[in-house]
Amino acid sequence: MASTIKPIIKVYIIFSLLFNTLIFSQDQCPPAFISGVPLDQSVALSWEKPDTLSGYGVEVYSQCFTICSSEGMTIEHIGQDSSGGWFRDNDGVAIDCDTDMYACSDASNESWIEEQFGAYAAWSDTTAPANSRMSTALIDLSSYSEATLFFDEYIDYSSFAHDSNFVEISTDGINWTTIYYSNPLTLGDGYFSNMIDLSTYAGQSIYIGFRYYDLIGYGCNWYVDNIRVFGSDGSGYTDPCGTLLGYRIYQDGNMIAFVEDNQYTATGLTNGVNYCFKVSANYSGGESEFASESCYAPIDPFILSQSSFSDTLDPSAQEYSKFEFTLINLDTTAHSFSFESDGMVTQTAENTLLSNSFETQETSTNFFDAQGYWGWGTPETANGEWIEYPNNSGGFFFFNDAEYYYTGTNYGYVPTDIILQSQAMPYNGDGPVFFIADIYFLQPFGDCSTGDQYAESGAIVVSTDNGATWTVVDSTISTKLEWDGYLAVDWQDANWHTMSFDITPFISPGIFTVGIHYTDCGGNFAYGMAVDNIKIVQGDNSSWLTMERTAGEIAAKDTMTMSLTMMPREDQNQIITSELSVGPNATFDIDISMITNPDALDIDDNTILNKFTLEQNYPNPFNPVTNISYNLPTDEKVKIIISDLMGKRIKMLVDSDQNSGQKTIRWDATNDAGNPISAGLYFLTIEAGSFTKTNKMILIK
Repeated sequence: MASTIKPIIKVYIIFSLLFNTLIFSQDQCPPAFISGVPLDQSVALSWEKPDTLSGYGVEVYSQCFTICSSEGMTIEHIGQDSSGGWFRDNDGVAIDCDTDMYACSDASNESWIEEQFGAYAAWSDTTAPANSRMSTALIDLSSYSEATLFFDEYIDYSSFAHDSNFVEISTDGINWTTIYYSNPLTLGDGYFSNMIDLSTYAGQSIYIGFRYYDLIGYGCNWYVDNIRVFGSDGSGYTDPCGTLLGYRIYQDGNMIAFVEDNQYTATGLTNGVNYCFKVSANYSGGESEFASESCYAPIDPFILSQSSFSDTLDPSAQEYSKFEFTLINLDTTAHSFSFESDGMVTQTAENTLLSNSFETQETSTNFFDAQGYWGWGTPETANGEWIEYPNNSGGFFFFNDAEYYYTGTNYGYVPTDIILQSQAMPYNGDGPVFFIADIYFLQPFGDCSTGDQYAESGAIVVSTDNGATWTVVDSTISTKLEWDGYLAVDWQDANWHTMSFDITPFISPGIFTVGIHYTDCGGNFAYGMAVDNIKIVQGDNSSWLTMERTAGEIAAKDTMTMSLTMMPREDQNQIITSELSVGPNATFDIDISMITNPDALDIDDNTILNKFTLEQNYPNPFNPVTNISYNLPTDEKVKIIISDLMGKRIKMLVDSDQNSGQKTIRWDATNDAGNPISAGLYFLTIEAGSFTKTNKMILIK
């Protein structure tokens, strides 16, 4: 249940500028920790407000966890040798720290992100009580009449907690008194900053303990960082920084805005160009030092790995080609997508062999589950603790694996391998057959091949022997959401993907059955699947093209697998340009060429097929090797260059005279010196004769 913590940046744009001249002063408290999100023609900036806690006195103790360990703290697992607790996981294995809390010092270009260490108390195993204390070294308050404790905490999976965590004080390291309760059931999940008056203990030396406690076990996670104690003479708080008026934002050395809040979005930028930002605090008495500079390049939010598809196929041999490619959404929000093209089947009442919208009926004669696992429901009746379904005016068929673990007939870690199948349909071999459905399948931890304990798999399957055996048509049917730990960031983003599959290659004259297969990989605690608006449609000779995903939403920061299938029904060349729309404004032209008779190509067709191209590298994102394909219609001098966001050359991949033809090269994420490069966004540029094109590539580690 360990969670990845992702800060949420809320962006407000303030257009007022302060033009009066300010005095630059080193005595003013500066902001810190500039962070940015590159967006389309803009960068969303935020930063930490100035540290004013020194107004509470002398800082007599500080524990920021500058390294990833419990060094400097005393860890006690009290009462029994159980699992979980401070710096120990639910299996009883020692762990180092959490890496998503707070950094101790500012640094340029967000390099402080690598130092966001904090103390981590993990949930214990089921029915294993947890009682664990992390305590400080001795803190000397003997010279002070007042004292104040500050610390930051983060609570995760609060709904699993059975008790409060608490903060304790001891003067001898043996006897402890509780001074603060951190109740997960009251606070819920999230970050909390705390201020506790320790003046009762002023004039003494104390230990401070952070006690993780759960009498039953299988509770929440508790993270603690930035433990700071201040002692004073009793004169009260005095602001050490002065009157804060707002912040000045500088872009490449020039002031561009004055804002009162600690966030701003720089707009009107050029994608792919690097911009460097600094922020200072503006006080009535002057301007502070800058926060450490950070640089960002705005990005085109969408990347399509391939936009040209071509093959020569023989209709008499029932040949077909399936192309897999990816659509990448680099944006911080989900976006809709849709695909339109000639050559795709159009559903009518006349050509629909079988359909069901599942609007109001709880059973279906057209589609059924012989095993009894799939159920009918609406979002109101189907939603559970671990999964919520798309808003829908009617019903749908679903299986909620996590809920079945708790409430099913055979509850617990019982293997589930189920198929929602159609009734048997006759097929005389006349014309293509397509299966179309709205599918909701999150699969956040991958398919069974990953071996993950939360993995699950789904597929479209076909049977020609009335369900005795099944053939997989497609198993890349997941519909991702932006994810945080074990739950979606926002269930309101839940959406159906309309998917289409040409099942003609998998059936023959006789009968056939289509199914939606789901498995939790032998009993994993997984999420499940839902389907709606199922149709089996018979096309004609004009139905030669299928796009697996025709509509839906791509999640924020997601790489979505797509596929395109072409299967000729007659001896007829097809050369078309289709359109994939993404978000409010983006469109991709998709060039599709299905050749059945090369001799029948005219001059214009040959020109279209034989042109300069640079395909998107594949895979993308990649680690560490990717393939780069390009086409030369004529012999040319070719250069292929990798550069970074600043335009600096990283690698010269090709610099030679080359003959015409289709080429593929590989890049292993090294520079000209042969050294591995860091993760990030890079540009791939080809220069061949008068042809120049640049693509974006993402290296992950």
